[in-house]
Amino acid sequence: MKTNIAFASLIAALAPLASACADATPIDVVPAEAMALSALSAPSSAEGAKAPETHAKKGPGHNLLFPRQAHPFGASYEDWAAAWWQWALSIPVDENPMLDGPCELHQSGNVFFLAGTMGGTATRNCTIPVGKGIFFPIVNVVYRSCPEYVNGSYTCELATSDDKLHEWASSYIESGEGTMLLEIDGVSVANLDPYRAHSEVFADASPLNVEDRVAPACSGPIEANSCGVPVGSPRSSVADGYWAMLHPLPPGQHEIRFAASIDNNVGSFSLDVTYHIVVAP
Repeated sequence: MKTNIAFASLIAALAPLASACADATPIDVVPAEAMALSALSAPSSAEGAKAPETHAKKGPGHNLLFPRQAHPFGASYEDWAAAWWQWALSIPVDENPMLDGPCELHQSGNVFFLAGTMGGTATRNCTIPVGKGIFFPIVNVVYRSCPEYVNGSYTCELATSDDKLHEWASSYIESGEGTMLLEIDGVSVANLDPYRAHSEVFADASPLNVEDRVAPACSGPIEANSCGVPVGSPRSSVADGYWAMLHPLPPGQHEIRFAASIDNNVGSFSLDVTYHIVVAP
């Protein structure tokens, strides 16, 4: 990974990815459905190359985040990354926060999740109870097992391999250059590279009803396939990306902004998301 990169989306592009491993299976054998969430509004290459502008105060800002190796609220960053994806995919498409649905849906426990976009800009209002940690990805990708989509090159062995899910998720994150920023109440958080986290395998939590899914294909429980995987089995998934776990903010008004651009062999992508937050006592 190059030190100046920090990658672009809260969701992955549905397109072939290049592998960072010399002995890896050619990535063009992977069906688009194996990567969660299409960058449907991904910008052109010219737009994607633009770095996000910032007028925030320069400063480390790391005191606002839990350290990368901490276990905030009893779980690691890797565990929270898996939990975030299960939350994000479980919410029906017509009210999903990634598509500007209400931010408070399906929130529970000591941590409040924030969502990004499928490309482009968004400004959102959100009320968060006092005392909650705030967790969100600055950029991430999730790969899922798709035995229903085997073909001549995407074999059953590949479609059911957890090792390949790990490899492809890592490859996406490591195959590009770009920029990212995180600002909290006008303070810029410097050097986000250490905040990368790669999850263990977790089960896709998309709704049973296909029409309710943000990613309709290759999501939810395993369907009929030629690989012998029992119908209804959990769908293995692996996520990789850069994440932020904020300490609980004091009561009152706050602003969180994250923005990024990326160029890699997938193409170009950018987003710029601002949350106007009220922490309610």
